[in-house]
Amino acid sequence: MIDSETNDALDFLRDAFRSRRVSLKDIGGRTGVHVSQVSRILSGDIRRVSVNVKKICKFANELSVGMRPKRDLNYLIETLKIVWDGTPEGAEALCGLLLAAHRFRHESTGLER
Repeated sequence: MIDSETNDALDFLRDAFRSRRVSLKDIGGRTGVHVSQVSRILSGDIRRVSVNVKKICKFANELSVGMRPKRDLNYLIETLKIVWDGTPEGAEALCGLLLAAHRFRHESTGLER
């Protein structure tokens, strides 16, 4: 059984790969870790932080650094001000669109929790 801190870290890794549509095969190919080991690690079937776990973490970090948005939260807020008509219905519609896009990204990946 893994502790909650390790479980949180694994959740972060799974979400990082899922949100970037990185498959288990991609992770294995980029890290040199066999796909079965990648699957086992991301499913939480680990007893210690092995070399393979470190390789996967390093790849996730490299991936996230390379894909950081160039614009920040202020850009998002300013864009929302432009597209929102100021009504509660408009706010709900925009939130619905954002959440639908989020679900689509997560459901269309091959990674499962």
